Amino acid sequence: MAPGQNTYPQDYFKPPLKIPMVLAGTFGELRASHFHSGVDFKTQNKEGVPVYASAEGSVSRIKVSLFGYGKALYISHPNGYTTVYAHLKKFNKKIESYLKKKQYQQESYEIQLFPSKDHLTIEKDELIGYSGNTGSSSAPHLHFEIRNTKTEKIVNPMHFGLHPSDQKKPIIAGIRAMVLNDSSHVNSSGISIPIQFKEKEKGTYYSTPIQAYGTIGFSIHTFDRQDGASNKNGIYKIEMRANDKICYVHEMETFSFAESKFIDLLIDYSYQYKYKKKYQKTYIHPKSNLSIYKKTNDTGCLFIEDGVSYTIEFFVSDFEGNTSKLKIPIRGNQSKQRIPSLQKVTEHHVRANHKYRLKTKEIEILFPKNSFYDDFYLHFEKKEDAFTIHEPTVPVNRDFKIRFNVRNIPDSIRKKTYIAEVVKNKYFNYCTTKKTDSIFSTETKSLGTYQLHQDWKGPNIYHCNFYPSQNISSFKNLRIYSKDKLSGIKSYRAEIDGEWILMEYDPKTHGFNYNISDKKLSKGKHSFHFVAEDNVGNTSLYSSLFYTN
Repeated sequence: MAPGQNTYPQDYFKPPLKIPMVLAGTFGELRASHFHSGVDFKTQNKEGVPVYASAEGSVSRIKVSLFGYGKALYISHPNGYTTVYAHLKKFNKKIESYLKKKQYQQESYEIQLFPSKDHLTIEKDELIGYSGNTGSSSAPHLHFEIRNTKTEKIVNPMHFGLHPSDQKKPIIAGIRAMVLNDSSHVNSSGISIPIQFKEKEKGTYYSTPIQAYGTIGFSIHTFDRQDGASNKNGIYKIEMRANDKICYVHEMETFSFAESKFIDLLIDYSYQYKYKKKYQKTYIHPKSNLSIYKKTNDTGCLFIEDGVSYTIEFFVSDFEGNTSKLKIPIRGNQSKQRIPSLQKVTEHHVRANHKYRLKTKEIEILFPKNSFYDDFYLHFEKKEDAFTIHEPTVPVNRDFKIRFNVRNIPDSIRKKTYIAEVVKNKYFNYCTTKKTDSIFSTETKSLGTYQLHQDWKGPNIYHCNFYPSQNISSFKNLRIYSKDKLSGIKSYRAEIDGEWILMEYDPKTHGFNYNISDKKLSKGKHSFHFVAEDNVGNTSLYSSLFYTN
């Protein structure tokens, strides 16, 4: 039994699927800007797999969104927990009926509802919906969570007995030594460096001896695989010992959504941006409030004394207790010549605990106090019409404001202008732009390159699945596609005979789909209108006629 597992009920929740339990993602897995807040159950590479309630309760929330969880259902249970089922294709009949009624009342596909406690009661093992790929999902699967209803803290579902077969040890794929101040070194280097190691036997690794001095730490690249799956999943626990003394532990048991931003302090943020690999630090940043850290007398920062020998050991475990080990011998050597770090000094020294303002005739950047976790030198550069505000190598704690002076831009052009984040010098991603006569502004947590950009063309509307005046009596769906390459689609509206209809929008495919059974159509001719608007106000319209028997 895993640590802490016996504090949670073991037989209360059933698996939400009746197919073999195989995970595509584990709890606490490292994602782009957050920890994975549940487990992802594989659905055999298809949509439409029946999803069942893990326990009795009542529907407390229904949310339909274009991104994030897509179609999501929240069921609150008498034992004080709430289960969440996300990326669904559709809900069961009674939930779907309740939802569609509200969507038609509000004339909106995206919606959030909080039914009263006894309005939608659910029995244990009741069919509640079907798995899908909605929202920000990249492949068909079921995202499943268990939350504390009162605190909303998310708890690892494996602690409730919902875990697949797993007899495989985690893989340790890389280790880096981190130099934590200017008077320290590892193998003469003043910057962080990779440490070479070999696997001597399954799950047991040894590194070559290293020489170091001063305050250092480590970061580790590791993953796990369960039985019956080849995908790389997150691990459950990392422990580090120095000369047999535990000096760092974290476990993926529970956390709150408010903590998730501190993933930026757990990972080697700069390295991840440059090399697209996530290394987890085994030392604690002083501003990190992660509850995954287990109490020890140390923070994982190691002070290596001259002439002293150390054995550093890492223990990487999955939930079942399968553990891999890595041993690193260190010899303290102060006299070894140190190659200094190459920190680029600029005129913009940003101190984390202070406000900072950067202003030119064209742009103003306002960093509030505590925008960053650490002091650093910010690189600022103008190249043609674009302004580079450092690289995304520094984690940002709070939104900062970018303000463009637009006084000299004619009103006719200003209407079609937005603030764009420039990606790879060719993508001009829309940033929510607040406009006045003289200033365009946006708020963001992303360092990078920004500029003003224009969008003169409305969304492209294409591939309607019926031709003008076609008889569609045998159709189950009306489908049309629309895409905007610059500022992106802000809103859309579809009507039959002048009345709003519910078209479900999938931004991944650019498709809009209407279920014809939603509205009983009389025999004869009908009109169909679809209009899409982008984020600067350009609109496009598609109109057609069709017939029914």
